[in-house]
Amino acid sequence: NFADGVSHHFRDGILAHNQKDPYGILQFLGPSGPFTFRFANMTFAGGPVGAAALCAGQHCGLNGAGGPCDVQYLLEDVDWTRLEARQQRIKFGVNSLSFGLVQPIFLATDNASLGGYRAMVSQHLNGFAAMGCEQQGFLWDSGYACNLPVRRLNFWSEVDQGNLTLSGPGYDVEPNWAYPSKGLNAGLMEYEPMHKG
Repeated sequence: NFADGVSHHFRDGILAHNQKDPYGILQFLGPSGPFTFRFANMTFAGGPVGAAALCAGQHCGLNGAGGPCDVQYLLEDVDWTRLEARQQRIKFGVNSLSFGLVQPIFLATDNASLGGYRAMVSQHLNGFAAMGCEQQGFLWDSGYACNLPVRRLNFWSEVDQGNLTLSGPGYDVEPNWAYPSKGLNAGLMEYEPMHKG
């Protein structure tokens, strides 16, 4: 986050790729870390897209890259209507370790940025279905779309205190130990030694 608490990382812009250009693709490979990444009044146009038009958590957890991977992307007045048809809009984690595919979240302050929802969590957080969140399709990386005030939670420590387990809404499910969930769907929080959180 910026020190002033109100600035945006990207504001009043267009991210585009000319469909007739045989080189390149449209994809924004965004950061990860314990912060809120803000987009306001942005338009995604053209295609084709790569992994997705907006990818959260590029390289999260790899070789000293941003972590923990629970970044919040706060979207305001993001326009997806100028993308080529059937192009994926968001992606949870890209070129990252397994928790980079599970922990990022997308939030919206308006009705258009996330298809009428206020929050979207990874498809691997299946406990959010019981909270009334609806699993989406390909355009939204199969994430769970919610109109609940979903936010991230970080704990910091200088030493490994062992694993923590969250309990409560969204995490009251049997753990899925398969990749990439590895128990995160049921609230498992492992110590991340590189960033001490």
